[in-house]
Amino acid sequence: MNISVKIVVPDDNWDKEVAGLSGSLFLSRVWVESVAQTHKKRLPVFLRFYSADETIAMLAGIDIPMRKGNGRQLLFYSGFAMSAVLRDSLEALCRKALYDFSVKHGYTRLTLKSYDHHHYGKQPQNNMPEKFRFYPRAEYYFNLSEGKEVIISGIKPDLRRRAR
Repeated sequence: MNISVKIVVPDDNWDKEVAGLSGSLFLSRVWVESVAQTHKKRLPVFLRFYSADETIAMLAGIDIPMRKGNGRQLLFYSGFAMSAVLRDSLEALCRKALYDFSVKHGYTRLTLKSYDHHHYGKQPQNNMPEKFRFYPRAEYYFNLSEGKEVIISGIKPDLRRRAR
């Protein structure tokens, strides 16, 4: 199956379409545009993934220059807005299409974060390019009834230092 990716200018229906595809707040027009405005060199990016002229997925993020001026990166705070029925069969293909799109447009880094996206717990399929790395997200739970000292004693000193 051939999947194409296009940059689009979001219209008034963007958020409704994203919600219809089980998308999150982090793909909404308001969220992406407000985060992009935090720095003058950041640009909002809205993508549609097509198969046979039909939208199968949507993604929104930010185009950010790399810190030392060595290219640009695409940063997404959530994964694809996609029908749950299609997710198992098309998500890997959409990731590959996104990777190809990024290379074609000169991006040097591509980051899909999963702040609220529960579909990123699996390793990418074997057909993914070698440079596509997977960093699993870990969640930690603290029993707040144990008190501050007990909680802090269970966290490595270096992590506490970097978190400050």
